[in-house]
This record gives sequence, C-alpha cells and structure tokens, in this order.
Amino acid sequence: MVIGSAGSRNPRGLAVWVFASSLDDFLLDVSFLVLWLRSRRERKSVSAPSGMIGPSRESKIAIMIPCWDEEAMIEQMLEYNLGAIDYENYDIWLGVYPNDGGTLARAVACAETFSRVCYVWSVPTMGRPPRPTASTGSTTGPRRRSKETANPTASCCNTTPKT
Repeated sequence: MVIGSAGSRNPRGLAVWVFASSLDDFLLDVSFLVLWLRSRRERKSVSAPSGMIGPSRESKIAIMIPCWDEEAMIEQMLEYNLGAIDYENYDIWLGVYPNDGGTLARAVACAETFSRVCYVWSVPTMGRPPRPTASTGSTTGPRRRSKETANPTASCCNTTPKT
C-alpha cells in the first residue's frame, strides 16, 4: 500500500508531516477552550449587589413593513407579530400605495384597531402614479401623514390603546 505522492518511499514521514501540520489547529482549539472556560467562570463569580442594576431602558424602534397587494394577510401578520415580539417600546409602520385600495383599506382598519400600528403611503410626483418599484431612480417616496393633515384616512401611532 502506497501512502503519499507517487514515488514516496517513507509513509511514516508523511504521517509525521500530517501530524505536525495539524498541531497548530489543535493548539488554537485548546486555547479557545481555555479562554471560553475562563470567561464562563468569571461571569459566574461576578455578581452585582441586589438593587444596583435596574431594568434596562428599551430604545424606541420602528418596524417598517412594505405592503403591496397584501390585504388578505395584513391583519393576521400583525396579530401574530404583536403577540410574539418580546419588546415594549416599538411601533409597526405599514408602507402602502394609494393605488392599492384593498391594502390601504386594511392598513387603515389595522391602524384603528392596534395602537402600535401606523401607515404611510407614497404620493404621486411629477405626474407619475405611485407604484412598487425596485428602481433606484424612482421619484416616488414614502410620505408620513399625521392625523393633523387634511387627509382623514391617515394614521400615526398613539401611545394609548385604542378602543
């Protein structure tokens, strides 16, 4: 049985070479294991006195969900996410297009139902209707509408639950 390259007459030499070349990987693995075990031991031994650490403050975040022809699933998706997200300080923004009437109507209904849900839509610019696009040169952009604007169907998030 021939081990190694053609013409190799010393198979033990090849075995020694393979063993020596794998030692560096073994040493890296052992050093990582030692560092990992040391960090676990230090984490267990260090504890803050009770009452020193208060609850962490959550930063306000917004979750933007683009919607096009999504009227059949918006409500179900929102109900699931509002129940599953383990965070308190957030709002969900639905990005809709005004020429997608079904999705816009569902977004309005959801914004009225769920206090964390808001919606925004694109407005026509330069005579072009809003539309979903992947083009980087699009002149259509999202615009925030608030309840103070003239549009009665606009919505922004509230901090108090809706009834």
